[in-house]
Amino acid sequence: TSRTLLLSLLVALTLAVAACGSGGDDEAAPPIDTGGGYRGTVLASALPKPAFTLVDTSGAFYNFGTRTEGYVTLVYFGFTYCPDICPDHMANIAAVLKRLPDDLSKQVKVVFVTVDPERDDARRLRLWLDLFDPSFVGLTGNVASVDSALRQALGELYFPITREDLGGSNYSVSHAAFVLAYTPDNLAHTVYPFGMQQADWEHDLYKLVSQGWIQPPAVVQEPSSSPESSVGATASAETAAAGQTAQTPAPRPSGRHRLKADEA
Repeated sequence: TSRTLLLSLLVALTLAVAACGSGGDDEAAPPIDTGGGYRGTVLASALPKPAFTLVDTSGAFYNFGTRTEGYVTLVYFGFTYCPDICPDHMANIAAVLKRLPDDLSKQVKVVFVTVDPERDDARRLRLWLDLFDPSFVGLTGNVASVDSALRQALGELYFPITREDLGGSNYSVSHAAFVLAYTPDNLAHTVYPFGMQQADWEHDLYKLVSQGWIQPPAVVQEPSSSPESSVGATASAETAAAGQTAQTPAPRPSGRHRLKADEA
């Protein structure tokens, strides 16, 4: 079935580490569109945008469907103690948004939903996201509500949040390693796995914001900017680096930040 083929694609392909890059302040020229495709993974069947409600870092309820209406919305389910995949995604997206023209970047919302609400309280989540971009929205809730949001977002691709005990009261969390990209038609046509390069993010975000979703001929997927970049989209439990303390946040990306979002 198409679902089986899609799951096989997402699970079987290998992951590659992306270079985070600095992302300077100079405004870059618009990315060159080399064809009708996208550099993210184009889904055979688009995923509808969910309408879950969680709590943002100001303590207010945040209805995901309503608050992101009309935007290109990037949503990622991760956790702040993640040593690699989560900060890599956030750093790359932040760097690319700084390079896009302001009239385009302001049409993008980035929402990070913690899959580790017991450790990721609102204060920690806000401090961690501010390392990348103060406009990034952080959402949390109890374990059941976060799991429900994850189930709504992933649909048939859903798998439950699981923990791996690392000893010493530390643990890792297994979660999807891809970012969902919803366009203003309230569908996610593409996902962005760990290993995407900034040039690939910039190409697709520029296109999704300026043109909206355009169905590629025969679902053509453009090659990524790096031959080592992966189109795999799930990861098993992410383990902490040897000797790394769980309290250490990801390094602060360089460059200016966008204005902080009003999460109230």
